[in-house]
Amino acid sequence: MQETTSPRSSSMLYESLINHVALPPCLPGKQEENIIQIEHELLVRLQDAARVLQDQSNAGLGDIWDRVHYILEICKTANARRKLDKARLLAEFRRLQRHRPLILHVTEQNAGLLVWRQRCSCFSENFEAAASSEKVLASENALSWDFPGEAVAIPYEKFDNTQFQRSLAGFLEQASTESVKRFTARATKAGSSTIEFRDTVNPALVTQMFMTLLEANGSRVFPPLLRKRIRDDVCWAAGGEKPWRRSAFWLILRVGIERYLCSGYDDGITRIENETTLKTQNREVGRVYYKFLLCVLISRLIDDSLGQIASESLALLREKLTRRLSKLQMEQSESLPHVQAISEQLFASVSARFHRSIQASVTHLENTWSEVKISTRRLIPNLPRRATRQSCTLSLRKSAQYLENVMSYHQQSIRFAKYNQQTKPSTMIEAPGENHFRVFAERYYRLSELEASNDKLCIAGSENESLQNHRCLQLAARIEEYLEKVSCAYDNSPEQKSVMILSTIRLWVALDQCTTNLFNLLEDFHPGITPDTLDILQLPLFSDMVHLQNVQVYLRGRCDNASSRTIFDAPAAGCFAERYYDESVDSRKLQDLHLQIEAKARIDLQKKETEWQRLSAEFEELERSIARSNCVFKSNEFGAITHDDKLCRKCYLQRCSRRMRIQIHEHPLPTKSPEAKAVIFELACPTSFKAYRNATWRLLRTLGLPDQPHLPTPKLLLDDYSGLKRYGNRSSNGVCLASTTKPFLKTHYKGMRFPLTLDAPQPFPLLGSLLVQAFLHRTRS
Repeated sequence: MQETTSPRSSSMLYESLINHVALPPCLPGKQEENIIQIEHELLVRLQDAARVLQDQSNAGLGDIWDRVHYILEICKTANARRKLDKARLLAEFRRLQRHRPLILHVTEQNAGLLVWRQRCSCFSENFEAAASSEKVLASENALSWDFPGEAVAIPYEKFDNTQFQRSLAGFLEQASTESVKRFTARATKAGSSTIEFRDTVNPALVTQMFMTLLEANGSRVFPPLLRKRIRDDVCWAAGGEKPWRRSAFWLILRVGIERYLCSGYDDGITRIENETTLKTQNREVGRVYYKFLLCVLISRLIDDSLGQIASESLALLREKLTRRLSKLQMEQSESLPHVQAISEQLFASVSARFHRSIQASVTHLENTWSEVKISTRRLIPNLPRRATRQSCTLSLRKSAQYLENVMSYHQQSIRFAKYNQQTKPSTMIEAPGENHFRVFAERYYRLSELEASNDKLCIAGSENESLQNHRCLQLAARIEEYLEKVSCAYDNSPEQKSVMILSTIRLWVALDQCTTNLFNLLEDFHPGITPDTLDILQLPLFSDMVHLQNVQVYLRGRCDNASSRTIFDAPAAGCFAERYYDESVDSRKLQDLHLQIEAKARIDLQKKETEWQRLSAEFEELERSIARSNCVFKSNEFGAITHDDKLCRKCYLQRCSRRMRIQIHEHPLPTKSPEAKAVIFELACPTSFKAYRNATWRLLRTLGLPDQPHLPTPKLLLDDYSGLKRYGNRSSNGVCLASTTKPFLKTHYKGMRFPLTLDAPQPFPLLGSLLVQAFLHRTRS
């Protein structure tokens, strides 16, 4: 009989299938965009594997694989496009057969559900479909998992009730399409707890609440557990909205089929008197069937993807298949006689297929490796007996200009002397190399002139109060200029380095005197420089020692009258920004700006609430329309049930519902008063104080701090924050407020899906909150 083939797949789809089936070492960094197609292809290939085993087995085993194919076909229809449909579920509930589990994936609740009909009861088994990222990353190899998590038995008379089935189908449809924010993962960002949709959902809505409701109509049961070692990974690359995770639907398929194969599907087996032996035998036989089913799936995947996937992926599939077959052969000798006979029968029927697949992969890999060796083989030409004329010529391509300059120097000198006897020596063309000393000397000559100008700047005009602001800017700019130009010029001379430090400190003392006259509050804050740190200076002149003494006397007075706080402390109670906001002459101006920002935030909040009410009403109307609609399924000429979601109104409405999002409202100011006042102060910071602060930090960083490793760049500067950008008019150079974390409006948290609630603004938003508080930290650039 001719084998059934799956739809033709692209090379990218083959690679994605291998990622979920074999879990190779190198995995994608984000969830695939075509995850629906991938999961559908996984199910179809599992069906094809069952059909292959049916075609190559005898009549007894063929019936088993026919039932497996039927179960997977019902699963494919019920879970079309990762959602459950009420009408389709009702149809499957009505024709639920004995020992034919209905496999369901409740996608939005991260739960798998198996519905069985056995004798006079209907069993419902559920389990978590995907572990949390934390558990996966914490595991060293594989997670040990028992299935099912919970199980409830309901009398079939109650389950067969039409109203009960409608309620059950309606609940499952809604649970598979709507996200319940109370059970979503949470993340803490900037002190706020928000929804983390990139992690898995807590399945408590199904595993606890739903099963409790079923238990009220039946009783809890404890079927034999199926223990599996589940391998998974969490791979996240930059730019990915969601990390790559192994398909939860693939796990549900494997668990559902293995549970069926291990459950004693053949009523004839019940004639065995020893129930314990029956259960053990059923589990062993079912496990063998399941292992062979996966081996056939991998074998078919090798055959179909040959020549379309990377050699590494093909080698991985071959190794996985050979390891599985080796384990089956080793376990065959240790199993029960009945199990051993079935294993031998299966090996006899499909071993030729396995051999062909393995041999084809080996041949392909060998041919590929031969082509690589041929293409990378280095050709070594024969050595000629005589050198060519071109090989005996030295080109000197990089030296032509230099040689021409040297050769023309003498001629140019004679020409200038002949036609212009009055030419000054400074206009003569210099020979190469004579400029080095001039450049060296001019650098130190300019530095000496700048230092002389610094001395004059420290003395002139310090008592003129009308020019204090201009003088602050002038002194701050001179400190920046001098430190930039001097750089490492004096690093090899302790005496000159000491003079440079003294000159810089004198400029800063003049700047500090000028700034404290403008901002008396500054005298309460430590300058950051202590007089004892200057004792190590090696000054060659007596006049410099006098200047040093005056500087130390001034610094000692500043330090004695100030507290331990500095202007560079982080925003907190008692910081400079808060005190300036409360005590300075600009207090009213800063308070007016604060009120203006808060008023704008309240208006934006009201607009956001109005938008939320409008979208919530639209979402509720969509949900009511979805509940009234039904998906349309058709049968083609081959009897297969098909569904075109692009022409289905219910699927269209569900897509519209899933796409409904609302952007969060982020309050622009921190909730703590000192931090909010610090932000207001930075937005309206006086220019002279800003220049003083930048120059002081530049001096401390250049002269007082050792070389520090490169610090991470802040995620956002205050001037770039959209919520406050319109209120500030300043440059972010120097010391500024910045955020070590991105604002919510620039993260994946900015848009949230419905349904959700609108919470009151608070530092820790409630579940499903739209309102998030900004939080800024002080950083230094």
